[in-house]
Amino acid sequence: MSLLHLDELGNLTLDGLVRAHRDELSFAVASAAQIQTLAWKHMESDIRLKGVLQPAWPFLIRFKAMEIIRIMGWTEGGGSIITSQAEEVDYGRGVVFTRSGSFYSAEWDENEPDLSTVMAFAAFFWMQYPDLAGYCDVPRAFF
Repeated sequence: MSLLHLDELGNLTLDGLVRAHRDELSFAVASAAQIQTLAWKHMESDIRLKGVLQPAWPFLIRFKAMEIIRIMGWTEGGGSIITSQAEEVDYGRGVVFTRSGSFYSAEWDENEPDLSTVMAFAAFFWMQYPDLAGYCDVPRAFF
């Protein structure tokens, strides 16, 4: 595992977190077309939200032939949250239903995620997938 140098922080992007085996693992902000594959099927009018993410980004994680979308964002109190795998998304209303059965409200940010969000994602990835993070040389400086 190589070290992340302080001068690299200013240019660190979500895509840049994967520094080895980039043909096997990649991170990106999901496109509108990719999000639309997670069609909204729920008919409930009384949805109980687990949380509100503002701002929020749909992160696409690709590992070999698998693709999943997880929503990363910030709570009103300033903490970061990353959801379990998104199953259904109503992008226009900003509502997400996840594999764990939770509903979230998301205020989408159309810009690339800022450095603090990229750093929080790197820490999350190390906690969830330490072997894969090490194998693909995801920076550990944030964990």
